[in-house]
Amino acid sequence: MAPRQYYTTTVIDPEARVDATFLVVPRAAFADERLLDRPRELAEILEARRTFSLDEALDVVPALAVALEGDIRSVEALDQIDGDGWLEMLSKVRPSARRGFTSYCATAEIIPFEQSPPAGNSLLSIVGKGTAIGTGATLGFIVSGPTLLAFVTVPLGMIIFGAASGVAKGLEGGLDHKLKSLLGMHDPDNGPASQR
Repeated sequence: MAPRQYYTTTVIDPEARVDATFLVVPRAAFADERLLDRPRELAEILEARRTFSLDEALDVVPALAVALEGDIRSVEALDQIDGDGWLEMLSKVRPSARRGFTSYCATAEIIPFEQSPPAGNSLLSIVGKGTAIGTGATLGFIVSGPTLLAFVTVPLGMIIFGAASGVAKGLEGGLDHKLKSLLGMHDPDNGPASQR
């Protein structure tokens, strides 16, 4: 078996004092690649709060803003929303210094993704490729204590993103264990990782 890997990219704007981390898990890294075809099941494994189908690539931008802002209240409010109201709700995140940074993070070709040799892609282009084909893209949120992260799945992989400190806290708070399980690592405390 070939080693599996995931990629972490951190972007920092020292003037605005903001940062973002994108954690990319390519399809080939999953122990069971078919989980990407069952995004709701994958969301349950990640203990995600809510998931939504993305119809357009631009729909990921408000989620990126919420994740960078760490606005857990907006995500908690989504539990009261039915249908497509989630996009309008997320779009109401208050303006902040992160607005321009969010735009940069969504459009800059900074995320290595499923291609060889590795090259940067924008979040919008990755999500756009997922929404352009029938299986689409799915968005979800992971809330762990004070940490808020967002994730998106597309047929070729998954990206988890948020403020750099949020991703670090999420990894320390159990996300690392969940990712290793998805990659097929055995947990010495709980026996072999489950194979779905």
